[in-house]
Amino acid sequence: PREFDFLMNDDLVGTVLYVGSLVGGVGLLGISLLITEFWFPDIDTTDKALWATAGFFIGFVLCQCAMSVVSSGVLTFFICFAEDPAVLLSTKGDVYERLADAWGDRYGDSQQIPKE
Repeated sequence: PREFDFLMNDDLVGTVLYVGSLVGGVGLLGISLLITEFWFPDIDTTDKALWATAGFFIGFVLCQCAMSVVSSGVLTFFICFAEDPAVLLSTKGDVYERLADAWGDRYGDSQQIPKE
């Protein structure tokens, strides 16, 4: 339904998970630099940069793979809520009420969520 476009646009989870993947990549970059610095001190600076870059990309991709599970769960929850909120109300009433209250706080009464 059209009224749920706002909910999908306000989804910040993707951005947060992307930043988390960047942090994971930078973390593995740092670990790669430490390993090359202390265990292989005679490696050339260019080789250290290569290993650090490889570490960043490996860390980023691994974090993206792990974060895709969280992203899929959040998107599934939003889609299920948008398609049939009555099912959420009947199965998880407390979760539905919190989500409906947050919806009301954000958009007011202009966007009604069906109760049943």
